Amino acid sequence: MNRSLWHMMKRLLLTVVILLLLPGLSGGYEERILPGDTLIGVRGGHPSVQGNYREYLENPYLFGLFINSFVFSYVMLEADFLYGRYPIRDTRSRVEEFSAGGSPLLYYTLYPPLQIFGGPFVRGSYLKLDARLSGREERTFKPVFGGTAGLLFPLGAGFGGRVGYEYSRMQLSGKTLALSGFFAAISYNFDAAARRVEEKRPPAERGLLKIAEAEAEYNRGVRLFKEGKLAEARLNFERVLKIRPKHEGSVRYLALIRETVETYGKALSLVDEKRYYDAIPLLQKAAAYLPEASDKLKEIRQLLSGEIRKLAREGVALYEKKEYARCIAVMQRLLLIDPENRTAKIYLPRAKKRHEALKKLR
Repeated sequence: MNRSLWHMMKRLLLTVVILLLLPGLSGGYEERILPGDTLIGVRGGHPSVQGNYREYLENPYLFGLFINSFVFSYVMLEADFLYGRYPIRDTRSRVEEFSAGGSPLLYYTLYPPLQIFGGPFVRGSYLKLDARLSGREERTFKPVFGGTAGLLFPLGAGFGGRVGYEYSRMQLSGKTLALSGFFAAISYNFDAAARRVEEKRPPAERGLLKIAEAEAEYNRGVRLFKEGKLAEARLNFERVLKIRPKHEGSVRYLALIRETVETYGKALSLVDEKRYYDAIPLLQKAAAYLPEASDKLKEIRQLLSGEIRKLAREGVALYEKKEYARCIAVMQRLLLIDPENRTAKIYLPRAKKRHEALKKLR
């Protein structure tokens, strides 16, 4: 190991120790990164040039911005935007690099203040050669592939630190340009800062805020329910119950959503079995709240529309034969297909009236 690399590693180790001690003094250990948090930060490093270009380029300084979104437990997404400058050895010329990329990274909490992370990344890199002696410029765009790993730790007041190691490589003019080295970064966690502010509020005030949050979630749920977006509305009502477990409106809407979804599911099963007349009443019930059920109901009625005239003639014939019970059944089936059918609306009440009269005479 050469002397310059050894000195760099000692400085990095000292930096890590200092940064790990700072949170204990500022209460930063309490500011854990949680799923759903978003971090924005700046980073910098002085990696070593590896590969075919090692004898031509000096080690660059890299600086940039990054954004982290901790979407799930153990998984975060990262986007970064970097600028680097590579002096060309023994000249005043240089290569400038502008890159942007992203990657899914894994992270894991070792103990409350310290998290490790790592994963692959892909970047697009725009390079510009500024040849001072010849006065010419050359530009190119190249893909960059690599991997990174490191440590995350809180510093307090929403700020966090990061140190890590990164390796990347690209093909440039048929040769490999590789970089490897350590980097350091500082970031700001907007969600941790919001939690810190919330925790400082008096308990009574936090309670009022929770009530207001629950009402806002409930109102959004009602709006989504009326728009027929039952799955989204269900999530809102469930969030309300996490804040106010006995919220009557949310309990009532969730029960209605469950009933509607179950009714629609039964109707679809009947449709699969081609029991259309049994499915229509269930679809009618679900269609009051669920647009999909309304569309399916229209589809089934269109499918059965060819039977309307046949059922109308059959129902009238049964009425004239004084077979009122069978007439009632046929007219009810006709109304399932065509709720506004004029023949059914005339003969169904007549058949019911005659049928009741005959029952009384018996």
